[in-house]
Amino acid sequence: MFEQKPSKSLTCQRFLNLLIMGLIMFSTASFAEGKLNNNVEQPLESSAKPNISPAHKSHYLTSFQQVMDLSQNPDLKTSEDVLAQWAKLQAEFPADKAVANNYAVYLMRIGRIEAARAKLEQALRYDADGEVLMQNLNAVYAYQAQKSYQDLFKKTAVTTPKTVWASANKTPAYSNVQAQLDLVENNMDKVLASVENWRLAWSSQSASAYLAFYEPGFLSVHYPSHEAWVKGRESSLQRPKFIKITLKDFVLTPLANDLIQVKFKQHYRSNRFNDEVLKSMVWQQQEGNWKIVNERVIKRAVH
Repeated sequence: MFEQKPSKSLTCQRFLNLLIMGLIMFSTASFAEGKLNNNVEQPLESSAKPNISPAHKSHYLTSFQQVMDLSQNPDLKTSEDVLAQWAKLQAEFPADKAVANNYAVYLMRIGRIEAARAKLEQALRYDADGEVLMQNLNAVYAYQAQKSYQDLFKKTAVTTPKTVWASANKTPAYSNVQAQLDLVENNMDKVLASVENWRLAWSSQSASAYLAFYEPGFLSVHYPSHEAWVKGRESSLQRPKFIKITLKDFVLTPLANDLIQVKFKQHYRSNRFNDEVLKSMVWQQQEGNWKIVNERVIKRAVH
C-alpha cells in the first residue's frame, strides 16, 4: 500500500524549469465579443476555461465584487486601500482582463492617468485582443493629448476621460504558468492513482488487470518480444500462493503534457521471493488513459 505521498513542491519546481525551457506552452484566454456603452459594466469573458474548483471561482467572484464596491466609493481617502486590493487581486489573477481593466479604470478615476495608461498597455501586451481595454487606453491617449494641448493654449478645456468598467468573468482567467501547473497537478494525481491500481492488480495476481496498465506492444529489456514479456509476467503472477506489494517515497516528474515519470521504492514479498528495489516508471496518456511505456529497476536493495 501507499506509505507516503509525493512531494509536489519539488515536482512543481522541476516543472517550472520545464516551462522556462519552453517544453510546454499554452495559449492565453481571449475576450468575448460585445458591444460597449460608456460607464456601464461590460463582460470580458475568457474563451479558455481551465478546470477551476468551485471554491476558487467563488473566491474570485467575491473578491472582485468587494473591490468593485470599494472602487465606486467617492471617498478618496480610501484610495490607497482600494489600490492595494486591486494589486492583490491582480497578483492572484494576473491574466484576468476584467481585473486589469478595472484596476486601470480606478486609477483613471482618482487622477492617476499615467499609471492607468501603463496598466492598460501592459495588459494589451499580454494579450492584444481586448476591446474594452483598448477603449479605455484610447480615452487615456485622448486625455493626455488634450493636456499637452492645454499646456500650449491655457484656455483650452480638458475633458475627463470616459471609462468603461468590466464585469467579472464567469470563469477567472489564469496566467499561462498557473494554468499549466493546474494541469500538471491534475495529471500527477491521475498517474499516482494509476500506480496504486497497478499495485492492487499485481497484489491480486490478476494478470489481465495488471497487463492492461501497460501500453500495447510494451517491450522490456529482459525479454526478446512483447509476447515473451506477457508470458513471463503471467507466469510470475500465477505461480506464487500470494503476492504483497508495498510502495513508498514517490517522486513524480512531468516530462511533457502527456508524459510523467514516477520513481518509488517497491517491496515485493511472496511465498517464493522477497525483494526491495528503487523503480522508475514513465506513464503516458494514450486516448484518455494513462499507460506504462517504460519500467526499469534503478537499484536493488542489499540485504
